[in-house]
Amino acid sequence: MGMAPKRGRWGSVDDLVTGIVKLLESNHAYPVNPGNPEEATVLDLARMILRITGSNSQIRFVDRPQDDPTVRQPDIGRTKTILKWEPKVDLEGALQSTVAWTATQLDVAWPRAASAGSEGQLPD
Repeated sequence: MGMAPKRGRWGSVDDLVTGIVKLLESNHAYPVNPGNPEEATVLDLARMILRITGSNSQIRFVDRPQDDPTVRQPDIGRTKTILKWEPKVDLEGALQSTVAWTATQLDVAWPRAASAGSEGQLPD
């Protein structure tokens, strides 16, 4: 992995939907970004998923497309000011909720290495 690690902003679908609904209910007619400013590398994300799911899968590195940006960082300043909204669920909580929901939809049990207990995370 000779290139700089790809970084991104990841968040909860619930947070995003809440932000979009607040925008739809407002009188604001100009663009705002209801994204999440929390940054993590794709490698951080992969490692977190492995830990949360208890998976022993291997991480495979592949070349990025040439025109793929290294960083995506939303500016949510206007969203905070105009809509009085910002994300509430951190990345790990969003991943834990997603894994739990997916497991129930597939009706499968899955091992879990991480402990949790706050909103947006799996119960012990």
